[in-house]
Amino acid sequence: MAEDLLQDALEFARGVHHTNLATCDDIQPHVRLMHWVKIEDDFTVWLSTRASSNKARHIAGNPKVCTIFVAEPGYVRVFGTAEIVKDQALKDEMWKEEWEMYWPDSSDPDYILLKIHPETVDYLNMGTGDTLPRKVF
Repeated sequence: MAEDLLQDALEFARGVHHTNLATCDDIQPHVRLMHWVKIEDDFTVWLSTRASSNKARHIAGNPKVCTIFVAEPGYVRVFGTAEIVKDQALKDEMWKEEWEMYWPDSSDPDYILLKIHPETVDYLNMGTGDTLPRKVF
């Protein structure tokens, strides 16, 4: 049953085109809406951002993050640790042409990836009443 709910949660998250990423600076949390790049089968979440962004600065100081995928009738939350990835092969692999408005190409040093290593995931589907409370990885 829990494995079925875990798969439902994965499909739910992949069906939502945006996620809200929460990071924390020295004083308070910050949440922003982002497009996700990839969600792996183990709930590893990949995002792209600028190396010069506040979120990258926050993660460098405190890598604990939460990302939430919200849509009717519920949500999936992934709590974990974010890693800043500058590996060129991975940047090339994840690159999307529509990002040319932000960076000229995948070799731009300001283009980085965020890899969120999941520690816990929870899921709520209010339409079915299904809940997956804090799946620990």
